[in-house]
Amino acid sequence: MWTRGPRQLTNNDRASPNTRCQRCLKLGHHTYQCTNPRPYVPRPSRTKQLALGGGVGGRDKPSVEVPEEFKSSASGMGIADKILKAKEEERRRAEEKRKEKERQSRKRR
Repeated sequence: MWTRGPRQLTNNDRASPNTRCQRCLKLGHHTYQCTNPRPYVPRPSRTKQLALGGGVGGRDKPSVEVPEEFKSSASGMGIADKILKAKEEERRRAEEKRKEKERQSRKRR
């Protein structure tokens, strides 16, 4: 058993040499102990990223292959339209079967 508890739970204020400060980006201390000023990190503007083709990565073409069912078809029907059409057809067939059974039961009487 541990005498002082698990290693992860002990509160150690000393930073290791590999600890990187998130404020000044230097090694050897924690962010709350930092007395250094925040450095300026130059980054390209959004306009420059888009002009160079970076950032979003080409909005016109998808990053993955799109299945045929998701592509717009010439008929203008989407997936939801196709599903609704199939359901309506199924309901129509079920209604016709029900009416046919009803007619046959009437004939037997």
